[in-house]
Order: sequence, then C-alpha cells, then structure tokens
Amino acid sequence: MIQKQRGTTSWYEFELLQPFPYLRHGCFVSLNVAPSSQGDEDAVQENRRLITTALFEPSHSSLVEMKQVHGVDISIVSSPASPINTCDGIATSLPHIGLLVKHADCQGCLLFDPEHRVIAAVHCGWKGSVQNIYKAAVERLKSEWGTREEALIACIGPSLGPCHAEFTNWKEELPPSFESFRRGEHHFDFWEISRHQLLSCGISPSHIEIARICTCCHPELFFSYRRDKTSQRNATCIAIV
Repeated sequence: MIQKQRGTTSWYEFELLQPFPYLRHGCFVSLNVAPSSQGDEDAVQENRRLITTALFEPSHSSLVEMKQVHGVDISIVSSPASPINTCDGIATSLPHIGLLVKHADCQGCLLFDPEHRVIAAVHCGWKGSVQNIYKAAVERLKSEWGTREEALIACIGPSLGPCHAEFTNWKEELPPSFESFRRGEHHFDFWEISRHQLLSCGISPSHIEIARICTCCHPELFFSYRRDKTSQRNATCIAIV
C-alpha cells in the first residue's frame, strides 16, 4: 500500500488502483466515522468532511454509506440521494459519489470494473465471510452491468489479521471449509479466506491486493473492536471523478 497525506489527513491507497487517474480511494487513518454513545456527532461530521476533501479536492461530491448488518445484500447507488437500505455492499457507475465502508477489524473491500467504470465498496466481517458476501457482490455487478470476473480488481484494506482473529467456538461459528485456514488452535487467517473466495469468483490472482495490515496491532493508526471494544470505526472509500 501507498501512504498519502494532505494537511493532517492521512490515508493508504492500493497499488492496483494507481493506474486509473479518474479513481479516488483511501483507507483513512485515525478518523472516526461512527458516532459513539458519548455523542460525538460533530467530530464525526468533521472527519467525513476531511475524507471528502481528501478524496475529491475542491469538486462538489458526497459520501454515501450503509447501515451495515453483517449480511450479503448489495445496493445500487443511482444518485447521491439514493435511499440505501440495510446492506453490506454498495455499487455505482456514477461520478462524484464516494462509497464509504465503516469498519473496525472487519474488512473494507473495494471492487473496480475498469471496463464499465463501476465501483463497489463491501463490508465483510466473519459473518460476511461465512455467507460469502464477495460472491454476492460479484454476482450483483455481473447482473447489473455485465461485469466480467476476469476484469475485476479487488482490494482489501487493513483488517483483523490471523495474529488476533481468535475463535474459541470456531466449530460452532465457522464452516468446516474454513478449517484449512486455521492457524494454531483457535486463530484463523481471514485474509486468505477472502483471497480464496475472490479467486473462486473468477478474479485473477494478479487483480487481488490485500493490505495485510492488522488493525488490532496498530492502535496508532486504526480503531479495533477486538482490541478496545470501541464503537469508533475506520473509513475505507472509493469514488469516480
């Protein structure tokens, strides 16, 4: 990943998305985008303004986000004012609409179809992995825009690594197919699980980029529910400009 900064706002970008000058994207550092019980709505709105400015510079654009529920529904954004139902993935071909994923240890995944100039942002926690939300997202892009799997680019940002992804009740919570990704007695490599699922969708190995940065290991950069039981959330975004 490539680290960028504008003023006091820092973020990481994916190398696979660098060849496309009309894309803006980022995995943002230390910017909470989810109000907590302490009522920090003003601070959250300011953080979203900073993200919008970093993504779009001076252009008139907006962020669209989801009410994430750890499911597999994917919604299409047809305008900046599109009503977004509860879902864990959003997609659009429209410019100047930033798609926002909120996450703390879960995976924020960006999908890009360069042939049709379609972008998607997907929220994938362990429940999303069990339900294979990546397959659902790819199928939705195929049905809506005719996306070819071979053309798709998939990028997964900082998220919980195998060093901290401990599941003591894994036999009840995870499917038997995940056992080959077990590391030690109770830890699982969800980075590799996701890579396997994306490959199974038909995405080329050279079109998959995984940050392999553990959110739990880096309190100076990312919020982590596993580490702090926090309601604060990191932001991963993508837009066409």
